[in-house]
Amino acid sequence: MLEVLAGRRRPVQLVALVAPEVLRYLTAASPSTVRAVAPGRVHVRQPHPDAAEVVAVCRVGDRIRALTLRLDARPAAGSGGASGGATAGPGRATGGPGDRDETVWICTAVRLL
Repeated sequence: MLEVLAGRRRPVQLVALVAPEVLRYLTAASPSTVRAVAPGRVHVRQPHPDAAEVVAVCRVGDRIRALTLRLDARPAAGSGGASGGATAGPGRATGGPGDRDETVWICTAVRLL
C-alpha cells in the first residue's frame, strides 16, 4: 500500500488483494512526491475472527504518518463458502493446510493519515 501511495507501484498490482472501493481510493490518491517511505511499528487488533484492523506507523519523507487498514476474511473464489472453521488471523485459517485455500484476507478500507 505504501509503495502505491508513494507512486512506486501501480494500484492495479493490488487488485486481487483489495476491495473495489480501496482500489478506487488508491487510484485517486495523488502519488507522493516524496519517494522515501519506511514502515515502522505495526499494531493489529482483531475485533472478531473474520476482521483485522491494522495501523502502521510510517515515515514518509520527513513526516511521520499512519497507514490504517481494515482486513476482512472472505471465502476464496471457487470454495463455495466458508470452511466452517474459525480463522486464525490475517493470512491464516485454522483446520489444516486444506482450509488455507478457502479463506482469503481482503483489504476493505485504507487511509493514510
